[in-house]
Amino acid sequence: MVAALTAIQQNKTAPRLQIASDSQYTINTMSKSAPTWLDNGFEGVANTEIVSAVIGELMNTKTPVYLRKVKGHSGDEGNDGADLLANEGAMKNAPDAIDLSAGTYLRSLGARVNVLTQARAYRLIRARKEKDERRRMTAMVERAKAAALQVNGVEPQTKSIWSSLRKRKKGTLTQKFSAFAWKALHEGHKVGKYWKYIDEDRYQCQPCNSDIESLEHILQECRVSGQETVWNLAREAWAKTGLDWPEVTLELILSVGTIEIKNRNGKASEGRTRLFKILLTESAYLIWLLRCEWRIGREQN
Repeated sequence: MVAALTAIQQNKTAPRLQIASDSQYTINTMSKSAPTWLDNGFEGVANTEIVSAVIGELMNTKTPVYLRKVKGHSGDEGNDGADLLANEGAMKNAPDAIDLSAGTYLRSLGARVNVLTQARAYRLIRARKEKDERRRMTAMVERAKAAALQVNGVEPQTKSIWSSLRKRKKGTLTQKFSAFAWKALHEGHKVGKYWKYIDEDRYQCQPCNSDIESLEHILQECRVSGQETVWNLAREAWAKTGLDWPEVTLELILSVGTIEIKNRNGKASEGRTRLFKILLTESAYLIWLLRCEWRIGREQN
C-alpha cells in the first residue's frame, strides 16, 4: 500500500502510471472500495491514514493510473523487486518519512450526508473524540512520569502510574484520591477549558484575576482554594523528617504512587515514603474539596 502511495506521489507529471501488485486489498482500495469508504468517512477502515492518503493522491493526480493484479512470487520482475525492497525497508533502524497529507483532508470531510445514519454519525463522533482524549491523556501521563523522574532519578513505566492508583492491599493512596487522580490524568474534571464555550464565569477564576481556572491553578496558585495554607502545613509536618520538601506540581501529585523517598544516604525509606504520599495526596484532595465547597456548595458564581 505504501509502495503504491509513493509511486503515485513520484509520478504526478508522468503521461501514464501502471501499478502492478500481488495484493488484492491494495487493488480494491484504489478501485471498488474507494467510493464506499470515502462516502462512509472511512469508518471501520484499517490503516486509515495510509488508505485515505492513497485515495487522496488518486483524486488529486492528473496522471492516468492503471492497476494490474499479478501473482506473488511468480517470477514477475517488478513484483519480486518490490519484495526485495520491502525486506530491505524492514531492516532499517528508523522508518522513512511518508507524506500522508492528502488523506488528512479527506478524513476531515467526514461521511456524505445522504449515506449518513444516526448510528454511523455517533460512531464517527466518538472515534474522533476518543482519539483526541487519548492524546491529551498520554501527554499528561508523560508529564507525570517526568515529574517522578526528577524526584526518583528513574522514570516509571506508564503502567506503573496506573497500577499505583489501583493498589489497595498495603497501599497508601485512598480510593477517593485515586479516583480524583485518575480523572485528572484523563483531564476529566469540569474545570478550566471544560467551561470555555459554556460559561465564561466558570472558565475563569475571578477572585484571582486568572484567565483560566485550571487544575494547576486550583492546586498551586488560587487564593480562595486554601492551597497556600494547606501546603504550608504539609511542609511544616515534612520538615520534622529533616528532608527537603520538593516543589509540588500537578504532575508530581499524579505520579505520587510511584515516588520513593530516600534518606540522606540514598537508601529508600519505606516510612518516609508512606508519610510523603499521605501528606501530598491528602493535601491535594483537601484543596480540591475546599475549592468545590467554595465554587459549588456556597454557590459562588
